[in-house]
Amino acid sequence: MLQLSIIGFLSVFLFYLRGAQANPIILAPPTQQAFLVLTSFFAVFYGVAGLLVTLFNLPIADVYEQRRAEILSLQQLSQIIQRGQTAPEIYQALFTSAVQTIRADAGFLDAQLQPTEHVSPLPAPLLHELTPTDRATMKTQLVTLLAENQTELIDNDLVRSQRLTGLSQPYGSMAMLPLRSLTHDYGVLVLLKKEQAGFDPEDLSILHTFTTQTVLSLENLQLAQEARISQSAQDELRIAALVQERLIPKSLPTDNWFEIATYAQAAKEVGGDFYDFLHLPGQQLAVLIGDVSGKGVTAAFHTAQMKGIFHALMQPNPLAKKDRDRYPDPHRFMVLANEALTHCLERSSFITASFYLIDYEAGGFSFARAG
Repeated sequence: MLQLSIIGFLSVFLFYLRGAQANPIILAPPTQQAFLVLTSFFAVFYGVAGLLVTLFNLPIADVYEQRRAEILSLQQLSQIIQRGQTAPEIYQALFTSAVQTIRADAGFLDAQLQPTEHVSPLPAPLLHELTPTDRATMKTQLVTLLAENQTELIDNDLVRSQRLTGLSQPYGSMAMLPLRSLTHDYGVLVLLKKEQAGFDPEDLSILHTFTTQTVLSLENLQLAQEARISQSAQDELRIAALVQERLIPKSLPTDNWFEIATYAQAAKEVGGDFYDFLHLPGQQLAVLIGDVSGKGVTAAFHTAQMKGIFHALMQPNPLAKKDRDRYPDPHRFMVLANEALTHCLERSSFITASFYLIDYEAGGFSFARAG
């Protein structure tokens, strides 16, 4: 607008000078007249040159704006990764960036469950200027195309190919880009334009950059989630190992005719081996040695159950008439412990154990073994 204003003003001024040459009232000296004409000529030339530069720079400015939008979209995706946001937010950022940068007339994004979200509901599809009916129609027709084209599908002449039919509006070109890594399928992005040949190599390069960045973002998010799960599991194992360590007695009984020593090394953080002692009246010592099936937190839990059963069964029976009947013998203990464990253990779990009843005064022991 500025160049056009300058050219218009100087054109009027030149016409004025032309009239001044024939008008004796406003006639100027020849030297001044020549100076004004040359000055006006250079001003008009400058205005025309500036106007041409502006006109030729219009396509470059459009490309610059497109590049600027691409860079802003990539920055948005990078900020989402740095903030550690969720998968739906990453999908939304990809879809919004792709639609705005490519200037798509319609599109949708179908997201798949993450590897650690198999029990979660399926994410809702993202739509842009597309009805749910059109999206369902397109997905039915694209299932075969997705199976045939493992990487991507660009169709710049839908009128001739007739790949998409039955939609509420006609479209001339389509870009379908699956979001895949080497190990997982994260979804598919579909963009539509009404004009034919709507997706040029520059658009495809931008879309490839967006989809690659998105897959990397989802994989990084997946790794972070797995790391948190692993850390949580390690914390649980450490707690279980601490609990199991406290369940095992540290002070061992001794006498002048026997000596007891122990050593236990778990294959993992928490093992299934355990032992316990209990002093009984009448110079007797009850010893229980066992092994719980499995490892980890479940083994520590069953160990605590067996310790509780051991201490509960070895309490004196107030209804017993004889001293020898106040405490169960090894065989009776195993029978009662087995009955109690049937209500506690899963069908796939079991405990092997040996029970010893040492008599200090008699200098002997009796025992029973299960497993």
